[in-house]
Amino acid sequence: MTEEQILVVCDNIAEPENHILQLISKAGELAAQNECEVCVICPPNWKYEEYQKLIGYGADEVIAPESGKMQIRSYCDYIAKVIDEEKVLAVLYPATSFGKSVAARLSVRLGAGLTADCVEIGYDEQGKIWVQRAAMNDSVLARIKCINCDISMCTVKADVFQIRKAEGHSGKVIIKGKLTESVLTYSIIESIKKNNEDTVDLNQYKKFFCVGRGVKNAETCERIRNIAKKCGACIIGTRAAVEDNIIDKAYQIGQSGKNIMPELYVSFGVSGASQHMAGIKGGCTIIAVNSDENARIFDYSDYKIVADVNDIIEQMEKLI
Repeated sequence: MTEEQILVVCDNIAEPENHILQLISKAGELAAQNECEVCVICPPNWKYEEYQKLIGYGADEVIAPESGKMQIRSYCDYIAKVIDEEKVLAVLYPATSFGKSVAARLSVRLGAGLTADCVEIGYDEQGKIWVQRAAMNDSVLARIKCINCDISMCTVKADVFQIRKAEGHSGKVIIKGKLTESVLTYSIIESIKKNNEDTVDLNQYKKFFCVGRGVKNAETCERIRNIAKKCGACIIGTRAAVEDNIIDKAYQIGQSGKNIMPELYVSFGVSGASQHMAGIKGGCTIIAVNSDENARIFDYSDYKIVADVNDIIEQMEKLI
């Protein structure tokens, strides 16, 4: 195939999940802008209808091995062979542990540029791919272009891009080759299980109450938590609130935290830094409470309340 492609690499999962569908949706958007195609590489042994599902979200080609055991080394060998056969413009990986390991290995092997944890992708005036990610201790958003290689690679955080179905889209499934088990060139001396503290699933919520540094203490945060619970909302926080030990890191939203797609977002004492607001995706109603009438959060808000956070909390407690 001579046409340029945007390549999406699936994780070592048993079936398609939202993270992969988000990458395919974004790849489809990029492909439409540059008249190229979307190719998705999948693990072996998925059901045929699961491969077809990827086409329904914008994949022009779905390629998978006939058989084989999923290992990072063998999967990398397979992907490298596909890239060698196709004309690949960019490769998108999920920013998971497995996805990052595959991306790092292939970047070195193929001499391709790799950007981690990107939050946006686009083209410049010359049609060159750029990716955007947080930099300088999350104080800025850096736009990065690969200038000395042909392929641009990036890992993408979950819930950065929206899922969009490609109605009436057609594509093909290609089952070819197999994963060849690789011989380890090292030995494992010791294996220690890491405790994963970041297991909170925020996707189950549509309403969020966010606390910022203006909340000032854990006691006030607990009052907001009680109100949120009664309203069916999840309490989240900014990086500043996490640094002040007001809220747990697992609930941090923004460039260095998680992304959400809320229907309602209510902030208490949040300044509105771009690094935090970048974690709020999709259109939603934003209500902001801040005592500073010039706070940047008001630039994003549908409803603006200039008042002391504690006064508003007291009124809400009375109403609820």
